[in-house]
Amino acid sequence: MDFGGVVKTMLDGVVEAHTAAMLTPYSDDPAQTGKLFWEPEKYKRAVTELDRRGLQIFTHAIGDRAVRLSLDAYEEAEKSNQTHDTRPRIEHIETISAQIFRGSASLPWWQASSPCMLIRMKTH
Repeated sequence: MDFGGVVKTMLDGVVEAHTAAMLTPYSDDPAQTGKLFWEPEKYKRAVTELDRRGLQIFTHAIGDRAVRLSLDAYEEAEKSNQTHDTRPRIEHIETISAQIFRGSASLPWWQASSPCMLIRMKTH
């Protein structure tokens, strides 16, 4: 079965269940920062290999820690493989901050936000 040269991975869960991987603790439960579903170095190696094989990578990353890891992995893959314009995507971003974009300004990636994020942004 041909899936069009695309692979989707999941790095974290969702905000509502406190499983989205965050850089800082949840405000309503300071003991929680969520959970990454991959060990960071394994994820980076997997992304580099998938990129080397010419696959476009979509990553489910809702929390800012997961978003940062996906950006780091995409950047490492591009440098390692000397690939350009592979258009990796981050799916479902809900929490972002300026600090997670450090050094990623020149990296071409796409954001696919969930409608609920847009509603939250408008109401908060």
